Amino acid sequence: MADAIFTISMEETWWLQLHGINTEYLPYYPNQQRKDKLLEVREERQEKTSLDWLWLADFRNPANQSGVPLTLKWLNESRSHPKQLMIAGRGCEWLTKKYGYQLPEYAQVLGEITDHELEEFYKSCGAMLIVHPATSGMLTRVVDAAIAGIPVVGNNMALKSYASHFDEQRVIATPQRSFRAEEFLMKTLNS
Repeated sequence: MADAIFTISMEETWWLQLHGINTEYLPYYPNQQRKDKLLEVREERQEKTSLDWLWLADFRNPANQSGVPLTLKWLNESRSHPKQLMIAGRGCEWLTKKYGYQLPEYAQVLGEITDHELEEFYKSCGAMLIVHPATSGMLTRVVDAAIAGIPVVGNNMALKSYASHFDEQRVIATPQRSFRAEEFLMKTLNS
């Protein structure tokens, strides 16, 4: 039996409490060293931003994998897209093997990148693309992007609980049914 249960998602805290589980909300916030780096990025972004988007993910993560079809569908059907989409992260070989034929022509798959390369992309990208399926948990990349002053293009599941971190102009979201997230959380709790 656990002494305490914490979640970084306000919605999950409420949901668990509604089901009789004593849970506390403990939001993610980067440590001081990480925050200082993100604030440096914010300062340097003033001069360097472009129209390119950065799609950063660990494509080995099942939730990220299940979000790929939604993302590709949106990218391929959207009339407003970046001039270039830089895709980086672990597991990019899975992405190109399974979905390479569906990647838009303006996408460039970089694979894993170094911390220095990531910092340079943060400084120059026009926005971060973060699309997530209906799952439990929160995406810490959203908070990091907000601190660094990087606009986020994403759906409501990727941005849940974080609306207060952005100006309205920085969030582009497509609603998803909340019961899908609850369904996933129930599967997680029952396994």
